[in-house]
Amino acid sequence: MIFYNLVTKVKNNRKILLNLFLIFLIYEFVIYLLTFLTNYHGLRAPLENFSLIASLVRWDSFHYLHIINNGYIYPNMAFFPLYPLLVKSFNLFIGNIILSGLIISWVSLFLAIFFLFKLIILKFKDKDIAYLSIIFLLIFPFAIFYSTFYTEALFLFLTIAAFYFSERKNWLLVGLFSCLASATRIFGILLFVVFLLVYLADRKFSLKKIDKKLLFLLLAPLGLVFYMIFLQIKFGDPFIFLKAQKEWASWGAFTVPWRTLPRQFRLLFDFNLLKNISVSAYFAHFRDFFFWPIFLICSIFVTKLMGWRYALYNFLTLLITSFKFPMMSANRYLMVLFPVYILLAVWSKNQIVRFFIFFFFACLFFFYTTLFIKGGFVG
Repeated sequence: MIFYNLVTKVKNNRKILLNLFLIFLIYEFVIYLLTFLTNYHGLRAPLENFSLIASLVRWDSFHYLHIINNGYIYPNMAFFPLYPLLVKSFNLFIGNIILSGLIISWVSLFLAIFFLFKLIILKFKDKDIAYLSIIFLLIFPFAIFYSTFYTEALFLFLTIAAFYFSERKNWLLVGLFSCLASATRIFGILLFVVFLLVYLADRKFSLKKIDKKLLFLLLAPLGLVFYMIFLQIKFGDPFIFLKAQKEWASWGAFTVPWRTLPRQFRLLFDFNLLKNISVSAYFAHFRDFFFWPIFLICSIFVTKLMGWRYALYNFLTLLITSFKFPMMSANRYLMVLFPVYILLAVWSKNQIVRFFIFFFFACLFFFYTTLFIKGGFVG
């Protein structure tokens, strides 16, 4: 019976799966075409040492590779264990670590857009909004990270799946996906906070209405808990990952949001800063902060459009990213806030708005993708 139901669901979703797979293939083709064109300088350029997949291994990718090959040493415990664990396990069958990591990212991205489609259909019953949301997600200026040796695609998939099953009231799967998310990035623990409040709100915060399903939800923080147990056994400090976070942010400072945000805002208009740093460094500050207020404003509208659980998740993520000055890599942490893409898709029923968002995203997408492939720091 279970097998029959699974086959029936696959048949019913066949057209959707094919459409999403086509979108996914086109997206990846564009990524690798850009990778090839960026690295190939003329017809006479030697291609013997050229590798498409190796060209997408940049920056934090090397830290994950080091963990996979050598295990955890200080301070790389700032990078959570699920992605390197999956890559190392998958590599037993593939025999190529980089390819194994990219396959994990590819599969995660496809599953992410599939569950995003299902979630939007469940809430809005509108395929146009679903497809447009996916397109906006894929051409977001920093979407290159979904197809690289990074955790963005995996975390996005686990997060969207958790929200999808929360709408279905399947608390076991909510707990499992949230657990995996909390073992992928520190932001995953926010899912436990959000879904615990959702569970309690569904029961009017009445202790008498709490049932055994709460035990399923308590799975959510176990990804982080087990990682902390591992760190206690290996390093004698379960919170060493927080100290390691400060190590990676040694050129910045951990502070409080009401100090970070005004300082970051003033930094954008401090043109005297150009006398002390390069133009590219100045625009890096602009890049890191630019989307924060945009996502904040959008999250306010998400509250009415999708409900408080989605807005709360966005607000908590925005809050955590504002505890560091300068807000380096904030764009990477914000790009997985999928409710914003749904909001933009709803707003894009106006063709002028749709064209503006698409053009703006696409231009920056091509720019930052090319910059990343060349080895530039994007986030």
